[in-house]
Amino acid sequence: MITNEELRQKVADILKQAGINAAEVATSPVALERAAKTVTGLLPFVLRPLVKERIRGVILQIAERVPKTVGTQTSVSEPEPVEVRLRSVQDEVRRTFGDEHATKRSLRGYDAETDVLCGRLNKECETLEMAVSQSDPALLVRVVLVKAHVLGNWQRLHGSKGNQQSAIECYQRALTLADGVPDLQGEIHYQFGKFCAGADEELSGGKQRAVEHFQRAMATSAPGTPPYIGSQQELQKLQKKRWFS
Repeated sequence: MITNEELRQKVADILKQAGINAAEVATSPVALERAAKTVTGLLPFVLRPLVKERIRGVILQIAERVPKTVGTQTSVSEPEPVEVRLRSVQDEVRRTFGDEHATKRSLRGYDAETDVLCGRLNKECETLEMAVSQSDPALLVRVVLVKAHVLGNWQRLHGSKGNQQSAIECYQRALTLADGVPDLQGEIHYQFGKFCAGADEELSGGKQRAVEHFQRAMATSAPGTPPYIGSQQELQKLQKKRWFS
């Protein structure tokens, strides 16, 4: 079986042979569609069963690796504060995934643009993690939680399992960072519960683990707060939901 890296190299070679500029293609949906069709047609017969959407994803990944050119004049500006950058990432994640913290295997199907977007958002989260001082655990928890939100929904060419395992590690790390801060722990347990309810049961623990986290969220949050109310509502949904193992 061909690996993702081998496929990426094969597609890059075909783009070069066909005279297609990946960086330019990535900015035009029409050109991207045309390039994907061209590459699919030029792939060896054994690789043609690969769906065009995956080829689009590989092309976009290649485009991400192409150095971005700017004008001859460059300006040096101060980086935005972590708070501002974090809010920007949070807004982008909410626009993309809403309140869904995980996706089941092939629930939405592979989407090339979302794959690349998640890669960018994850890199930004990692940069923010390095920028946040360990003396500000509350801010660091917010960064780790948005990273977990991205990882829980990130389907790559080979699936979502690896990223979702990383998401679990993020939630566990967040709980460690929030030790002794009940309200913060409540928010983490609430989001962790949303993840467990949305991801494949074999990985996340499914309904049972989701219920445990929602109950802990209510136990550590003050009545009337968003984590308390949200967990209460989610527990009611789970009681009504028919759960398939």
